[in-house]
Amino acid sequence: MAVSYIDIGPLFLPVLLGLMVVKFFMVVLYFMHIKFDNKLFGRLFYIGLGLAVFVYAAALSTFQFFAG
Repeated sequence: MAVSYIDIGPLFLPVLLGLMVVKFFMVVLYFMHIKFDNKLFGRLFYIGLGLAVFVYAAALSTFQFFAG
């Protein structure tokens, strides 16, 4: 990505995180065929993804990762 070589100051991390999210959804929707499969499979995938994010955030908060 060319963004990693451009000095955009404090927007660097949010732009890269935004690109990461877009790439994630493109891979999930097209390469994993979630877009063209039954809606139930999409719901199950996103429920599992939400649960994984919740468990990861809970584990990080257990180790006081977010406590500045």
